[in-house]
Amino acid sequence: MRNFPRFVVALLALVMVVFGVWAFAAPQSFYANVAGFGTYNLHLLHDVGAFQIGFGVALFLALVTSDALLVVLGGGAVGTVLHAIAHWIDRNLGQANTKKEPIELTVLALVVVAGALTELRVRTRRS
Repeated sequence: MRNFPRFVVALLALVMVVFGVWAFAAPQSFYANVAGFGTYNLHLLHDVGAFQIGFGVALFLALVTSDALLVVLGGGAVGTVLHAIAHWIDRNLGQANTKKEPIELTVLALVVVAGALTELRVRTRRS
């Protein structure tokens, strides 16, 4: 019974990553099989996938470390990097994407990755 919460977190992490990768990498398939309501929106599915993967990574990290900053920054780094990639991929769709948006999101992603790497380095030195 003591390990049940860890099992639930691992299961949720796996579900989030699998469905996130599916939405990000194969949005039409994901839409047809899971999210087939409303109007198909490629960029929205890329964004949903990016953030689900980031959330799943944060859950996995929570299983292996008690460093809350590393958990949040690690998951946030993955989510923001994939979000920036989605905006580069979808920049010509004519939606709300502006020419500057991919650049701004890339800068944000780099800052979050730098924060995660800094926390990882600090944690490694403490150990």
